Amino acid sequence: MVLKYTLLCIFHLLCTILLLNVFILILPFDATNYLRVANFLTCAIIAKVTFGYSRKLFLGEKLKPKGKAVLITGSARGIGNALAKHLDSKGYHVFASCRDSNSSGADDLRKSCSCRLKVLQLDVTKDESVEKAVKFVKENLGACEFWAIVNNAGIHKGFLTELTSIQDFKDTYETNVLGAIRVTKAFLPLLRKSRGRVVNMASLAERT
Repeated sequence: MVLKYTLLCIFHLLCTILLLNVFILILPFDATNYLRVANFLTCAIIAKVTFGYSRKLFLGEKLKPKGKAVLITGSARGIGNALAKHLDSKGYHVFASCRDSNSSGADDLRKSCSCRLKVLQLDVTKDESVEKAVKFVKENLGACEFWAIVNNAGIHKGFLTELTSIQDFKDTYETNVLGAIRVTKAFLPLLRKSRGRVVNMASLAERT
């Protein structure tokens, strides 16, 4: 990677020098210093933009999904459902958790996805349910590494603050905040083995 980066830097430096020389030849003999500075800055800007693009194109490491397993909470519908299908289509092993594993969304995942995707029941507000989910993942992980958790499960109760009960606030907090913490803590040992990552989904409602 270091060698590739060095070669790319040298290539862009040579191209910048060449471009600068071409611009100098184009400039009139009596060009002012301001024009020469503008010429240099133009070349520098072009070099910076093209270098950033080239670095992303040639040096950007593409993630290989083979042997990587991802747990997605709240997969019965919405973003979680769409993400589960997308990652499955890319070749990831997906554990799609739903509060009700017999829901229409769960059935849709079973029918439309490959055998790599496994649906499991998980209520993020209950410790026992989370423990069962950990056991299920361990038993079905096989040779895959547990690569990521996507904490997507969430609910929204109430409307205006004045009209929302304290219980609704508690239920929302239990699922959206403590649920993500509960799941993450339970799966941390598996994540550490693969040096995985945690993705927490949120919405604009958090700003209100």
